[in-house]
Amino acid sequence: MLTMMLGIAGSIQNGSLICIDEPEISLHPQWQSSLVKQLQEVFADYHGCHFIIATHSPQLVSGLVTDNGYVLSLEEARLYKPYEYAKRSADFQLAEIFQSPGQNNEYLLRTVLILLTKIAKRENFNEDDRETAVRLFKLQSKMSDVDPVYHLISQLGTLY
Repeated sequence: MLTMMLGIAGSIQNGSLICIDEPEISLHPQWQSSLVKQLQEVFADYHGCHFIIATHSPQLVSGLVTDNGYVLSLEEARLYKPYEYAKRSADFQLAEIFQSPGQNNEYLLRTVLILLTKIAKRENFNEDDRETAVRLFKLQSKMSDVDPVYHLISQLGTLY
């Protein structure tokens, strides 16, 4: 990280566009979470600068708590605003932002259990519940069929 900061410091000026490709490589997860904040602090005296960071790190995305930061999903052609992702769990980031939930995603597990509980209590789904169910069904195609969460989503599909 020090090498990256020194490299930027040697070239930055007001109005610079700084592109950083996967800065999370070889960084501890805690450092990934604080990277954007550190960039802002170190280069606060420069005005009109823009940082574009390509990343696959849920920690880096979760640590992006500035109102001036956005996440662009190229796969979905969608721009996420800070309130949609900041300070959320890695499992949330992997599922909702990166569309790659991985195995035993606890965020998805909680989400599907909430919907299954509503069904068990014979409560009606509201519009948000229906949208959540659709997102779960889409994410299921990116999950392993040996994942217990995959099977809970299947059960939701059967009962829904």
